[in-house]
Amino acid sequence: MSVQMSESSKIFRSKPLVVSIITLLFLLFYSFNVFAASSSTTISSSNPNPSGPTVYCGDLYINQFWAENDSSVNFYASFLQSTFGFDRQVKKTTISDYEQYSTTHIYTTYKGDYYPHGEWTGESPLNYLQGGIGIVSK
Repeated sequence: MSVQMSESSKIFRSKPLVVSIITLLFLLFYSFNVFAASSSTTISSSNPNPSGPTVYCGDLYINQFWAENDSSVNFYASFLQSTFGFDRQVKKTTISDYEQYSTTHIYTTYKGDYYPHGEWTGESPLNYLQGGIGIVSK
């Protein structure tokens, strides 16, 4: 009793290298087009001046900049471009009591690394400061 193989299984058995290359190319294409880079940091009374890790922006647009204040203490939320010397501030806003802020599609003039940054305004007692800041770049 002999088992006949179908035409498609013969192709895949005879050309495993071709199948491997096609699979690898598909995975590379998928990974570069789907995933976004993001960075976030938490501002609190124990860390009133935090900075998050950098993310690369190659298309001159930060897709989202967000901030959330979970306290009654105001703070500044910004994101900066990482450069040699002084870092260039791209956007800065004041986040008020229990405010949620989000903006999308922000144009940047240079390709490069960007990171979120928070800073206590100094207007209220630092004891209850709590919030988060982040950026997303595809």
